[in-house]
Amino acid sequence: MSQTAKEYLFHQYRVIKILGEGGFGRTYLVQDTHLRDQLRVLKKLITPMEGNNLKKVQELFQREAKRLSEFSHAQIPKLHAYFLENDSLYLVQEFIDGHDLLKEVLQNGRFKQKKILQLLQELLPVLDYIHSHKVLHRDIKPENIMRRRSSAPNLILIDFGAAKQFNSTLQQKGANVIYTPGYAAMEQMMGQPCPGSDIYSLGVTSLRLLTQSFPSHDQYGNRIDKLCFYDRKGLNWQWKEYAKNQAIAVDQKLADILDKMIEPCLENRYSCAQEVLADIERLKDNQSTIIQKTNNSKYKQLSLLFFV
Repeated sequence: MSQTAKEYLFHQYRVIKILGEGGFGRTYLVQDTHLRDQLRVLKKLITPMEGNNLKKVQELFQREAKRLSEFSHAQIPKLHAYFLENDSLYLVQEFIDGHDLLKEVLQNGRFKQKKILQLLQELLPVLDYIHSHKVLHRDIKPENIMRRRSSAPNLILIDFGAAKQFNSTLQQKGANVIYTPGYAAMEQMMGQPCPGSDIYSLGVTSLRLLTQSFPSHDQYGNRIDKLCFYDRKGLNWQWKEYAKNQAIAVDQKLADILDKMIEPCLENRYSCAQEVLADIERLKDNQSTIIQKTNNSKYKQLSLLFFV
């Protein structure tokens, strides 16, 4: 980072600490000294490209950052500023006071069905919102979902630094493909993400939180995943078998919804968030009917409340 960049970073945005670092850049918690030291998140994105490719990436970054800055949704961090400096790209975003869901599940244990249902009901409308604006998230996972410490709504979808416009120029040969192994659908790994890819990742995220089972690696670097495996036919999910072995109760109707969200074949998967929400509403209506019938029965102590 040049001296000029350092002055801009440290003069307007006073660094408090580094929040994270990876192959695509570094994230800082900063104070905006121009706005009475309000907390912000500043992301420096690394673009290892040259010449015309770098110019295309910079143009796309500015176009997409402008699109994200126009978002107005309570569950999406506000983008306050964006700029270029010495071939690096910077985003300044709203700071969310809270914790991510990976930390939550590791500290408090797996999510029960009621909590999974709440997760879907809170985040599917967010997907519907961003998809209606022709934007994909492309990296949905527990680490990118924050639970706000106070005020509602609680769940916030973060890290839109990876978001790109449909059919973006970054899909061209040689471009970086952004996804997290173990959460991304096949079409996304092949460089052709679509709204169904975000639905897939949200479905996988739900399964990880429900079972508290996350991918790991053996001594040779091979990925180990107890919820799925590959064979000659492709990807096979075995999460229901794992849940049964771990004595994790899963209602069949909810399982059917999750299965359709993570369907490897795009044609058999939900195509949009509204389809998933419609099935969830039918599930809730059915459950309400069961509860009503049970309460009207002399056997109401046998209530079938499976979302606990």
